[in-house]
Amino acid sequence: MAEPKHIVIKHKSAAGRTAAGAPKVIHARPAVPPVMRKRKPRGKAIAVGVILVLLAIGAVLGLLHVYEQQQREVRLDALALQEVKTSTESLYDGASADIDKMQALLAQADERVARVTAITGFVTNAVGTGSADAAVAPPPHHAALVGIAREVAASRNAVDSLLIQVQECRPTLDAKRAAVQRAQRRVVAAAALAEIETQLAFIENALGEARTIVESMDPQLVEAESLRQEEIRLRQARAEAERRQREAEALQRLTESEFRKATDLLARSKEPISRLAFSEALAPMETALAGFKTASGKALLALPVERLQRLQALKSNLIDCLNATPYRWGWGMTAADSQDVTGADESGVKITRGEVAWKDVPLPQLLKLIDYLGKTARRRSSERATDMIATAILLDERGMREQACERVREAIAINRLLADDARRLLPDCK
Repeated sequence: MAEPKHIVIKHKSAAGRTAAGAPKVIHARPAVPPVMRKRKPRGKAIAVGVILVLLAIGAVLGLLHVYEQQQREVRLDALALQEVKTSTESLYDGASADIDKMQALLAQADERVARVTAITGFVTNAVGTGSADAAVAPPPHHAALVGIAREVAASRNAVDSLLIQVQECRPTLDAKRAAVQRAQRRVVAAAALAEIETQLAFIENALGEARTIVESMDPQLVEAESLRQEEIRLRQARAEAERRQREAEALQRLTESEFRKATDLLARSKEPISRLAFSEALAPMETALAGFKTASGKALLALPVERLQRLQALKSNLIDCLNATPYRWGWGMTAADSQDVTGADESGVKITRGEVAWKDVPLPQLLKLIDYLGKTARRRSSERATDMIATAILLDERGMREQACERVREAIAINRLLADDARRLLPDCK
């Protein structure tokens, strides 16, 4: 292609002329045909614009990708942190629960210590109140119980020490928990979580050790309770033995007192019996017998009282018989001095010439009146036998044993059903 020509624009002003008079060139540009000046290079501009647009789109897409990647990482971090927080809360709650369990175990240990202490105090101080030597006699199981109390107290102290160690972990757990709550990256949260898990593992080990210690107290507590029960049994046995001894001594004193009283009454009854004043001898003996509490005292007085009751019944029957059927020529042992027996009362026998006191009635005359009583038609065989036994008692009181036993045999011959009563009231008559 031919090189374009330049167009020279000349200025005609005088000031612009050179010394040679040639015009001065101010500006020059290539000479372009008119047609070529009107056409612009659009294709190249479009291409450049497209390239620029594509570059801008690529840059925007790259920025969007980077932004989405960052948002994805932020969401992952948030999820991971939330998970770590949840795990931390769970572990923290578990640690708190373990501490509560430790405190519960400590409470159980306290209870066991209190029970063993109470048992030890019981064995040491609660000696039977009725024992005279309780203050100086050491309880049989005192040393064993004191040893158990010391062991249980030491175990309780061990659990207390473990609880202190576990509670010392709580500030660390609180700090790590706060760190997790403040954490912005998963690495920091994971490290705090690992530390919490370490503390939790220590707490779990301490909890297991504390549980083992508390459980080891149970056999000691059982042994202490067994010793306490044995101590109670021994004390109860000793108290029972002392009570029985006191009762035996009191019974012995009472028996001796009743024996002396019965002996005195029997001795004093001899004189009224000799006067045939049976009721006078019987009244104090019946009163004493009703107040006697010992079997020995009652047995000592029961037979004499029954014998006197038989004698009094015989006397009453004789009085009734003489009053109902006077005994003609019944008084006197010979015909020359015989008199009628017209009646009788507690004071004496009424005869024709007056009244004779019972104490002045001779024994042969008394036996004659008793035989008259036995011969009355209104007396049954059992009544006659009963009167015969009473007569034997009277003879025995007068020292006439052989005659008394003869009367017993006659009574049994009349009514054999009274044999046991006869032998009981007069045991010397076989």
